[in-house]
Amino acid sequence: MITNQQAQSNQQDNSEYIMPSIIELRLDTSRLLLEMHEHLSGKKKIIVINDRGLPEDTIKIFGQPKANDLGIQEIMSEFASIINPANVQGNFTLHQYNAYVKDSHRRIAKQLVINSERWAIATEDIPSIMSLFIQLVRAFMTRPIDNKEREGLTKNISHVENSSMNQRGGGVPFLKNE
Repeated sequence: MITNQQAQSNQQDNSEYIMPSIIELRLDTSRLLLEMHEHLSGKKKIIVINDRGLPEDTIKIFGQPKANDLGIQEIMSEFASIINPANVQGNFTLHQYNAYVKDSHRRIAKQLVINSERWAIATEDIPSIMSLFIQLVRAFMTRPIDNKEREGLTKNISHVENSSMNQRGGGVPFLKNE
């Protein structure tokens, strides 16, 4: 027979399967990837209310594509190789961060110039693509400087563990202050 306290404990243990954990939220790159894809494609998915009053996804064109499909795919692959959960969990010194950003900038600039004809990128669009690319890289990759991302994750994990132990009444009973 399951007691009420055991049922609550099981419910709390399963909560992380229902809601994304703080770690998943901090490491999620989908918003940045989507922002870059929207910029390159000139399209954005929005929710509209249809004739029946129900929400519906639709694609809104807000500009011209900056590249053809192959170019968008290649640029997004390069971007995803730089902006990803594994990279942000590293440990950079300020010097390493600056070198990483500089190398990323050099790599995308080279790819855009070399492939601009094949990817149907207009010369005047190269600076805006590079600008957004490097702005997102700079912002995202500041997190591993001096191991700050891991320290933040450790604090969150510790807080979650302490909170769940306190909520469950866990720990060693004779060490509790009552």
